[in-house]
This record gives sequence, C-alpha cells and structure tokens, in this order.
Amino acid sequence: MINPRTQTVLIYDYGKFGVMLAQRLAREFGHVILYVPFEKEFPKELDFNVGIGFTDFEKCVDLWEGVEAADVVIMADLYQTSFQRHLKEMGKAVWGLGVAEEYETDRWMFREWLKAQNMPRAATQKIQGIPTLKKFLQENDNKYVKISAFRGIAETFKHENWIQTQPYIEELEHNLGLDSEEQEFIIDDEIDAVIELGVDTWTVDGKYPAICEWGLEIKDVGYIGKIDKYQDVPEQLRWVNDRLSPIFQKAGSRGFFASEVRITKDGTPYFTDFTARLPYPPTESLLENYHNIGSVICNGALGELVIPEPTDKYFAIARLSSEHSIDKWFPVQFDEKDKQWIKFPDATIKNGQLYVLPRRGDWDVVGSVVGHGKTAEEAVEDCQDRVERVKGFKLDNTAHFLQDGLETLDEAREVGIDF
Repeated sequence: MINPRTQTVLIYDYGKFGVMLAQRLAREFGHVILYVPFEKEFPKELDFNVGIGFTDFEKCVDLWEGVEAADVVIMADLYQTSFQRHLKEMGKAVWGLGVAEEYETDRWMFREWLKAQNMPRAATQKIQGIPTLKKFLQENDNKYVKISAFRGIAETFKHENWIQTQPYIEELEHNLGLDSEEQEFIIDDEIDAVIELGVDTWTVDGKYPAICEWGLEIKDVGYIGKIDKYQDVPEQLRWVNDRLSPIFQKAGSRGFFASEVRITKDGTPYFTDFTARLPYPPTESLLENYHNIGSVICNGALGELVIPEPTDKYFAIARLSSEHSIDKWFPVQFDEKDKQWIKFPDATIKNGQLYVLPRRGDWDVVGSVVGHGKTAEEAVEDCQDRVERVKGFKLDNTAHFLQDGLETLDEAREVGIDF
C-alpha cells in the first residue's frame, strides 16, 4: 500500500469541488496541486482566482506542468474522458469513472440501459423541440422534465400543470433561440415513492468499499447520511450497485459515484439518476467521513481497494446562501475550529479573507456546513449549532429543513429501512 505522504496529487476541477477537495487532501498527501481551467478567448479573472491565496495547496496555472509533477490525477467532475484515457496511457494513476460517465451525461442511454436490465422504471419518452414540448405539457400534468448533457440549459424540474410551467418554458424557449426546435427533453412519469435514498461512495474496477455512506438528500437544501458496513446498506441500494458493477469493470472506473433510488411502498427500487463524479451534496461530508480518504484515492487509482476508516456514524449538511453572492465577491467569516466542517465552492483568499466568487449566474449558494454525531439527531444538532457561527451579509441557511429530513427518514421504516 502506498502512503499518500509520498505522493503528489493533481486535482482537475471546474471550481465547485476543487478548493474543498484540495484542502482535505492536503492533510494526507505530500503535495496537492489544483487546476481550474480558465483559458478561453477572453479569460475572466474570476475564473483564474479560484483557489488563489490558499497556503495548504498549490494553484496550478499550466495544466501540463501539473500533470508532469503528479503521481495521481483526480477528475472531480465530468467531460474529460479522453483526457483520462490519455493520462492512463502516459502511465499516470487516475481517479475518475472514465467512459462510465456517459450514464449520467446521456440520460436517454441510461433509460435504455434500465430497460435492457429489466429494472423498474417510470414511463418515459423523448421529445424534440420546445413547440412539441409545449403541446405535450399543455395536455399532461405531473411530469418530470430533464435535459441530457447540457445541464447549463436547465436543471430537472417538475411540471405540475401548464399554468404554472408556461412562463418558465417560454423563457427557456427565448434563451435557446434557434436551438429551441432541436433541443431534446426527457419526460418521466412521477413515481409514487415513500422515500428517495442513495449510496454516495466509490468504485475500483466494479468493486465497492467494505464501508460506505448512504442517505437522504433533502432536495436543494441539505443531506443526512449514515456510515455502514456495505452488507448493512439497504438491499435496494446494493441491488442497484450490483447492476452498475459490470459497467465500472468494463470501463476500468476508479472514482466517486452516487445513485438516486426512489423506493415505493412495496419496497421496489426505481433507479432514477446516476452521478458519475463527486455528488453535491454530499461531497462536503464525504471528504470528512473517513480519516484515510487520501489513501483510498491514492491506492484506489492504482487498483487497490482500501478499507475506509470512519470518523463518525452520522453526518448532516446544510446549505449557506445569500442573494448578495450572485454578482459580488462574498466574504464569509467563521471560527477556525469549524474550518474543517465548512466547505466552499469557487473560493479564493484575498488579504487573508476568504471570498466566494460570483461565477455561476444566478446561483446564490455560498457553501455548506457539515455536522456529525453518533445518531442522526446528534449530527443535525451539530450542524445547526455550527451554522450559527458562520457569518456573512444577509446569509441564509437551510439547517431548519434537516428536521424535515429526520421525519422523512422515519417514513423509511414503512419499507423496512431503519436509518
């Protein structure tokens, strides 16, 4: 087994995960390098500034200098499968799912795979063009609308009825311009589920760690997770992983992934979405769940599945947001003792002060706060206490929604899952 203290790791990320990942791995690796692409015809300083000013890792400006120095390369996000293949051909150890990411980026292919596997799935169809989509949504209620590949166009949204959805669709049509008649949409029927759970872990060539996290995402506001021995993870989640394993094995995938599984009253699992990268949430807790995540990555990238060493049993995440962060550098203040448990996307340090940079349109998320404990209730309470110590101008948080999450997890007992 290789000691990460003897290794240099290069993180390739677009900005959301890079700083939090680099800060965490700096506690284990000998040298950590972060690269965030900023090259374009008219570069912006905002893109360049991500990761600048931190002393526990190096911000890399020249990608290939970073590659040359690295023993291990981590692909934190999507769209770099060819780069991963090239790095492997160079003899670099790579932490990333490679071509398996297509099951996230091509959502129709994912649904075709579900069908071929004879897995439970909602009724689904593909629609081309906003005019056809409009007609369909005018005639049908309670559908989920998704887009493949180009997630920057729109996130998944629920269509309840045309009166509510019409303004959004017309805005989307305007934004797409001439592409509005070509854009493909995937329409899923609603699934009458008791709860949606997922596994948030990693694979090494189709094998899974002996210990992993699973839990509940409270959509867009938080997460509550539990660390278990793999055999104690709910059987519905392991059943999904069993079907993913051949994909990972064929692709030589070594990296993080997550699943979203809706479970109905009779216990049937519906695998609705696959995440072939660091999930958000709960990357924020995933990085702190284990004492040896650096060793997991370092050795996993070389094909060795390391047993993770948990730091606690339960974890909770609350989001931080402010409308003032959308178009301004946003300063955040917090106690030094909480540093490890507060995670920021798109962060930089200027004159000793941490700022979150306005790089993502109207996205107002500033960061996340992680709590932990021996019970789910303890983790939620720890998170709620820590949130109160984070300061920023008109800073909001979602910690109060965690109580709703606890109540939702109680409902899991209806399908035989004891959280």
